Amino acid sequence: TINGGSARSRGVEVETVWAPIAGLNMTLAYAFTDAQLTEDAPSLDGFDGDKVPGVPRHEGAITASYSWVLNNGWENNAFVGVFMKSAVNTRVNALPGTANEDNQKLAGFATVNASYSLSLKDWQLKLYANNLRHLLTDLCPDKNGEIVVDMEDEVIRGATVVKEGEITW
Repeated sequence: TINGGSARSRGVEVETVWAPIAGLNMTLAYAFTDAQLTEDAPSLDGFDGDKVPGVPRHEGAITASYSWVLNNGWENNAFVGVFMKSAVNTRVNALPGTANEDNQKLAGFATVNASYSLSLKDWQLKLYANNLRHLLTDLCPDKNGEIVVDMEDEVIRGATVVKEGEITW
């Protein structure tokens, strides 16, 4: 690891939580970050004012969770959230002839995650799915509504249910 010299990071974060009914929490969050080098970093081919790599300028989330208890004491919790990040650079700059000319700008992205848990006293069962958007894109690659089960795709393989040797989902 090479030290990049000094940098400045400033920004703002806001979050609001709304609980319209008992057990339901809805959250909206946003963060803006402006992170830059404040001096030249020759060992990184970085210059005063360059953006700090790997730091998204914008991040946000929208989530909802609902908790309830059944009459027999079983506790339930359902969660869904959309998480977003803006593009980031992988290196300090991309000047030709520098060690960092292979700098890549990684595209911003959004993920959709969901979970459900059921618990009683000392144990808990939790089902979860991360990056559902990716799963749905892989399930319908032609975007025509027809599901394609490609067992070579690790996302599909990890989300496939088999009963008595037959793929059920």
